Amino acid sequence: MKSGAPGRVECGQMHPTRLVLPVASAISGRHTFGMEGEPNRWSDSQAVLAIVNEYFRSLDDRELDAEHLRRIFGDDGRIVRPDDTTTIGPEEIGRTHTRNFSRFEATQHLVTGHTITIDEDRAQFRANLVAIHIWKDRPKGNLDDRAFTAGGVVTAALDRTSDGWRISTLHLRVVWRTGHFGDMRPSH
Repeated sequence: MKSGAPGRVECGQMHPTRLVLPVASAISGRHTFGMEGEPNRWSDSQAVLAIVNEYFRSLDDRELDAEHLRRIFGDDGRIVRPDDTTTIGPEEIGRTHTRNFSRFEATQHLVTGHTITIDEDRAQFRANLVAIHIWKDRPKGNLDDRAFTAGGVVTAALDRTSDGWRISTLHLRVVWRTGHFGDMRPSH
C-alpha cells in the first residue's frame, strides 16, 4: 500500500478499515462520507451522484422516454426551471424535454463541484452546471452565432425508494448566459 507518511494512506487508496477520499468528494456539510463506520453514506452518495449524472446524460443523448425517466424521477418528481415553471412526473418531463431539446443539434451538460448530504432516506444535492446548446437552425459559420451557453447551479432533493434513489425535485438556477439565445429568454 502506497503511503506518503508513516501511518498515512494517500487519497484514493484503500485502508483496511476505511476508504480515504479527496476532500471535495468526501466532505459534504454535516457528514463525512466514506470514513470509518460510514460505508453506507459513501455508497448512498455515489448512488445519488449516479442518478443526477444519468439525468444530464439522458438530456444530451436524448433518452427522454417516460420509462427511462422513471429510473431517475419519482412518480411525482418535478423540475423547476430557471423561469420558475414546474414540470411534474416522468411522462410530462419527457414530453417537455423532447419538445424543448428538439431545437438543438447538440447539447452538453457539465456538472461539477458536487455536494451531497444524506439524511437517512432523503438526500440533498448541489452542483455547478455549464450547459452548452448548439441551435439546429443557425448557419454553420461562427459558433458564437450558433450556440448559447449557460452557467448555473443545480440543486435536487432525492428520496430512497424500494427501487433505489429517485429525484423528487430538481431546480435549475442560471447565474450567467452568453451566445445566441434564439427564442429563449434569459430569466430575471
